[in-house]
Amino acid sequence: MGTVFSLQEAGIVVAFLLLHRTRGADSFALGASAAAFVGTFSSGGGVFIWPVGLAQLLLQRWRGLPEERPRLSAFLVWIGSAILSLWLFFAGYRLQKVPWPTGIGYALRHPVEATQFVAGMFGSPLTDRAFLAQLLGPIVLAFGAWAVFRLVRTRSSLANAAPWMAFFAFVLLTAVVGCDRRLGMGATQALVSRYCGLTSLAIAGIYVLLTRLVFHERRRSDLLVWSGMAALLLLGSLVSFVAWRKEPPGWREQSALRVYSVRYADVVSDKVAATTYPDPAVVRQRAPFLRAHGYSLFHDASPVGLPRYEGDASGCSIDAINGRTGPLIDISRSADSAGVDVAGWAMDQAGQEPSRVFVSIDGRIDIPALMDPYGKSGFVSYVRTSLFTEGAHTLQLKVVSNDGDSYRTCGSIRIRVTQ
Repeated sequence: MGTVFSLQEAGIVVAFLLLHRTRGADSFALGASAAAFVGTFSSGGGVFIWPVGLAQLLLQRWRGLPEERPRLSAFLVWIGSAILSLWLFFAGYRLQKVPWPTGIGYALRHPVEATQFVAGMFGSPLTDRAFLAQLLGPIVLAFGAWAVFRLVRTRSSLANAAPWMAFFAFVLLTAVVGCDRRLGMGATQALVSRYCGLTSLAIAGIYVLLTRLVFHERRRSDLLVWSGMAALLLLGSLVSFVAWRKEPPGWREQSALRVYSVRYADVVSDKVAATTYPDPAVVRQRAPFLRAHGYSLFHDASPVGLPRYEGDASGCSIDAINGRTGPLIDISRSADSAGVDVAGWAMDQAGQEPSRVFVSIDGRIDIPALMDPYGKSGFVSYVRTSLFTEGAHTLQLKVVSNDGDSYRTCGSIRIRVTQ
């Protein structure tokens, strides 16, 4: 996910900067079109590169010096590339239904949440805290509005500021459309990490616009606004550095849990699959394609299956199942429909941390466990409830040695599954 958004951001930067240099059907226009093509197919929001780029060309034509204005041929190259790219993009396109409310109507009925979403998106590069991001976002937008207002008033610097204004316009448009599509998941969705790089383009653009005003217009009001923006960037850098050093509690665990939910989507519980995508069925539907083609989390050569069996051992234990303990644990397929959490600890025969641990159901199905991210001996396995039939079952651990050459069994426990 991070890669496609990085490609989109690179396409945006290259396209808008090259458009600023084009004068006709030259290498700059062709290069800008190629970069926009990459940005379009990197992520769905990339389609907005084309209308924003067209607006940039119109601005440069309107306010640029005669020798710097793009000619008609530049417009023809850009518009023709846009038509071709968008035709390829939308050929066979089907709008996917999502399990949360969407639409402009929903956003208009929830104006407070919609405002929080847009504000949080613009504040997300400065902090990972929702309240603070929603507080700083309007300040960033106000600085951007001031810069655009002043440039429109001065007009002399308007054409040279076009690519930076395009960055701001693109992110603003993306935020509005993102609000339309994702607000139903909650306003905090605006803070997902993949948006930060994109929104940073707007912040960088605003800073450059204000800097240009300070150096060209030399007005005290512009200097004050520029100082406020610089202070905001410094504050955001300090906050981000402190957050990175401390690393928010549970961040590593959540990251490991999402990797686990995709790698073993067919057997993990619904509540764990939902940490990657709200609809667990979507995760289970798409994970096999990624596995078959070696994409995403399946690109490495992770071991498949179990090594040789070396008998029983005693260095492990199943301590609790859905928080319950005892020699016989009852599980209800209806009450425990979200999943069955099997927690415990395990060491290999040599007393070292095992390389892998599996929870085996009646010796038929082996469910991989999630080892503690900090390298301790604890584990938890999140099992899909539908894997259990009604009646009695035996759960047993299969502990793979630290070197991965063999495994032993231990930690047997019985459960009784009812409807």
